[in-house]
Amino acid sequence: MGLGRRPLAWAVLGLLTIALIGVIALQAVPPPAIPTAVPKAAAAAPAGSPTSSTAAPSASASSGGGGGASTTINATEKDFAIAIDNSSVPAGSVTFKINNAGPSPHNISIKELKKTSDTFDASKGGDFKVDLPAGTYTIICDIPGHEQLGMHTMLTVK
Repeated sequence: MGLGRRPLAWAVLGLLTIALIGVIALQAVPPPAIPTAVPKAAAAAPAGSPTSSTAAPSASASSGGGGGASTTINATEKDFAIAIDNSSVPAGSVTFKINNAGPSPHNISIKELKKTSDTFDASKGGDFKVDLPAGTYTIICDIPGHEQLGMHTMLTVK
């Protein structure tokens, strides 16, 4: 073995060591955390603008007549987003018309009030009526893991 082969062997050994250190370092780093809070930009969205980052609004809100002011919000859920057609409504009775457009079961939950709709299977839906005082509310899908995967939006009640 001459001197000509030793530098090459040391170079190969050095590269293998660096590669091994890189693999070990990648395994030691935990995966990035999935945010559970709504970004401030979504919370500060102008009134009337959609707040879901991945889904488009489905229709417009309407106020019903009758025994008092009532507001309807069309909510479309899919894997994994919630789109509501109005992000700002007057205080009072609010009816969410829920449409599950995704393949997984979904529901609507008002996090601050701990009120949750029925859970709807794929291609199903229904109504969820709730009285909302003025405030800002986080609307989520309460199925475990769905909020963290993006199923959240904000609703302002004035």
